Amino acid sequence: MYLPIHRSSLLSDLVDYIRQPHNTNPAEKIEHSGGLNFLTGTHGSQKKEMISLATETVHSKMPVSHFVFSWRENEQPAAAQVYELVDIFLREMGLQGCQTVYGLHWNTENYHVHIAMNRMHPVTMKVVDPNNGFDIEAAHKILALEEHRQGWTPEANARYIVNGPARSCGAKRKPARSPRPRPRTLNAPLALNPPNALPRNAAMPLSKIPNYGRSC
Repeated sequence: MYLPIHRSSLLSDLVDYIRQPHNTNPAEKIEHSGGLNFLTGTHGSQKKEMISLATETVHSKMPVSHFVFSWRENEQPAAAQVYELVDIFLREMGLQGCQTVYGLHWNTENYHVHIAMNRMHPVTMKVVDPNNGFDIEAAHKILALEEHRQGWTPEANARYIVNGPARSCGAKRKPARSPRPRPRTLNAPLALNPPNALPRNAAMPLSKIPNYGRSC
């Protein structure tokens, strides 16, 4: 459903791949890309900013995290929906203000967005630990929130769902006497307003993304 990649000695290659995937894999095309919380506006200068700040920390060899969200085959998110996902992702992870690059890729099978964040905050100069180290769990919740907000169809084995009129995020768990998971409500309110008219259906298999398992 997503892929976290931590500690990269190849940050330059990662940023290039996110924004220019066709240079690595001709079948991989870029649909939309962007950068947040940079002082400069070009791809090259933002990459230099990100590398420069990342090397400032003495507590982490490379404080960059990389996640991927992927949609179902034949489904296409709009640029505004991708930006909304990135914005909420940073907010829920506690990474507001951190340098971020993202790119919506597509190939013959599905659309997927790569998000790379420099956890070294440019103002505090401290490395942010998303969700107190439980970043993967937080990403599952963000996925459920965005599926609910944008109208995508969740996976049958989704870890979280959004429950009830209060739109709280609930974890699915397997009852002792039943082979099928049932949801329970968590105290994780959805601080989002419903969208106007948005398309349906998204999901997150990543096994077909080039180099998706590469360690960083």
